[in-house]
Amino acid sequence: GAPTHGPTRAPTRESQKECQFFFSELSDVENVPYIEIKSTCPGKTISRDLSVVSWKEYGLSCSVSLKGVVVPDDGFIIICANKIQHQHEYGGYKNIGGKW
Repeated sequence: GAPTHGPTRAPTRESQKECQFFFSELSDVENVPYIEIKSTCPGKTISRDLSVVSWKEYGLSCSVSLKGVVVPDDGFIIICANKIQHQHEYGGYKNIGGKW
């Protein structure tokens, strides 16, 4: 469904302790979006309804639900158009003799 115009419920003190998220990098180079989110809860599964919603200048949008996502051990959640391409370009993978 469409995003709501406001929060669906107020955060509680307990939900605020659960896990915090900070946008640490936003990019849209050559129409290839990339979002990096730093979390305070590495290794935990996000159990609450939490979505990242993006709007572009022409009104196009996309929504990515984070509910059920396990936060990687480094605490960073990466949202990008092509995971494999991103890993090869930024994740330290190297092409040696045609093998990644």
